[in-house]
Amino acid sequence: MFNEQYKKEKPLLGLLGSGGGLGYLAGAAQKTTILALVGEGSPYIHVYKWDGGFGTKYANPSSLPPGNTRGLSWHPDANAIACGGDSSPYITAYPWDMDTGFGSKYSNPSTLPTGGGRHCQFSPDGNYLAFAHESSPYQTVWNWSNGFGSKVNNPSTISDGNSDDVAFSPDGNYIAMTNRGTQLNAYDWSNGFGGTRYMSPGNGGGQSNKLSWHPDGNAIAVAHHGGDGESAFSWSASGFGSKYSSPSGTTGTAWGIQFHPDGNAIAVGHLSSPYVSAWAWSNGWGSKYSSPSTAITAGAYGLGWSADGKDIAVGFGNSPYVHVYAWSSGFGSKYADPSTLPTGRVWSFKFLTV
Repeated sequence: MFNEQYKKEKPLLGLLGSGGGLGYLAGAAQKTTILALVGEGSPYIHVYKWDGGFGTKYANPSSLPPGNTRGLSWHPDANAIACGGDSSPYITAYPWDMDTGFGSKYSNPSTLPTGGGRHCQFSPDGNYLAFAHESSPYQTVWNWSNGFGSKVNNPSTISDGNSDDVAFSPDGNYIAMTNRGTQLNAYDWSNGFGGTRYMSPGNGGGQSNKLSWHPDGNAIAVAHHGGDGESAFSWSASGFGSKYSSPSGTTGTAWGIQFHPDGNAIAVGHLSSPYVSAWAWSNGWGSKYSSPSTAITAGAYGLGWSADGKDIAVGFGNSPYVHVYAWSSGFGSKYADPSTLPTGRVWSFKFLTV
C-alpha cells in the first residue's frame, strides 16, 4: 500500500547560541509518530503513541467497530481513520486528532458493502475510500469529504471473487485488488474505475491475500496461499508485466506483504516458521535477510513499516500479538511490548507521522 506518511510542521524548541538559552529553531520541525493496529477481540482497534517504542495507548473510541477488524487506513490529511471488518456495517470511520484521539464515529455510508470486510484504503488525494469485501462486487469505493459520500459506480467488469485487499497506486492513477483466485485485478482510476480490467499472470499458488505497491509504482507484490507464498509482478501503464523470479528461502502460505518505504526491501508474514521474512529488493527479489533474533511464535498476518523505514511491526496469532523491530538493512532488536496489549490476533498496522 502507499506509504501513509503525513507531515505537519511544528516549531522545535531547542538551545540557541553559546548562552544555551531556549528558543524556537527556524525551519526545524517536530514530528509525532503513532501506531494503529486492528485485530480480533474487543475493542478491535488500538492506537499507541510511538517514540522509539510503545508509549501511551489512546482511549478507545466511544462507539467501537462492530466485530473482528481486518484492515485500516489513515486519511492523507491525518484527520480520519477508517477500518473494515467481519460484521455489519463492515466499514467504520472516525475523525482523528493527534492530541485527543478518536472523535465520534462518522455516519455509516448510505450504500453499505455487500459482505464481510477485509482491508480498506483512502486514495492518495483523500477524496475516496476503497474497501475490499466478500460478495459481489467484491470492492466498494465511496466519495469522501469529512465523511462518507456517495458510492462510486462499480467497474464495468468486476473482480473474480471475494477480495481481501484493495490499494491505490502511489500516484493514485490505478487501483488494484486481490481475490480468491490466483490473479490480481487492477483498473485505471480517475474519479472512478476505468473501463479496462488488467489481470496479472497466475501467482503459482492459491487464493491471493494482501498486496503491496512498490513506492515507485513499478511493481505489485502479493501474499497468497500455496506455492512460494509470495509473488511480485512488474507494472507499467500497459498493466501487469511478467512475474519476477521467486525469492529464495520461501516457506509457503503468506498473508501479509509490504515494500519498505524506500523500495529497497520487502517483508512477508507467513504461516510457517520463522513467520516473518524479508528480502532485499532491486527490480526483483534479492538476498534474504536473517530472521529476527526474538522470534515470532505463530502465524503472522499483518505488517507495517514506519514512515521513515526504521521500524517494522508484525502481527500474529498468540499473545502478545504484536512485535515491533528496529530495522537497518535487516531486523534489529525487538522493542518492549506495549503495557496495554492487543486482545487477539492482529491483522493490520499503520504508522502515522505528522
